[in-house]
Amino acid sequence: VLAERTLFLPSAGVLLALGVVLAAMLEGAPWRRRLALGLTAVLAVLGAWRSALRQPVWRDTPTLFAQTVRDAPQNYRAHWTYGLYLYQHGRRDSAFQEMATAIALYPADATLFSDAGDLYRTDGQCEGSIVLYQRALLIVPEMKYTRSRLASCYMRVGRFAEARAELRRLVADGYPEFGDLVPALDSAEAAAASRAH
Repeated sequence: VLAERTLFLPSAGVLLALGVVLAAMLEGAPWRRRLALGLTAVLAVLGAWRSALRQPVWRDTPTLFAQTVRDAPQNYRAHWTYGLYLYQHGRRDSAFQEMATAIALYPADATLFSDAGDLYRTDGQCEGSIVLYQRALLIVPEMKYTRSRLASCYMRVGRFAEARAELRRLVADGYPEFGDLVPALDSAEAAAASRAH
């Protein structure tokens, strides 16, 4: 999305240079003027034709995101954005596939791992989220909301000691508000223990 818009400015420089060349041609012999006018007409027709072919891509968000993935299959952000969009619109399997593609293309973006973890957590798959959140925190340990979601997933799957350790780390890192979650964790652990007996 950004690339097409940012290409407008460099294109202006190319067109200015082309204008200088055409102006020089128009001042020359008659055959040069005819060549310059013919060249200008051909370029105008080709530009209008390409623009007309590209216009349908901008019809709506799903069309744009799908086309961006086709145009830039090696761009991890294209797959990431498309994956988030697909999940929001109920296409879970395709969304997870796009997120996996994005991660395979660029496994160094902590926010990508965190967003993928959020999709799995929202989908009720905390075991998958835990792995993704851990990968995000390996890259950027200071991601407090990712760490709190990791603690939440640990709690959901009954890994209470790990959940408590994550909450303690958040408090130690200067986020005392996460200490308020410890009583909820204690209650969940007690409930799980009573169900086990």
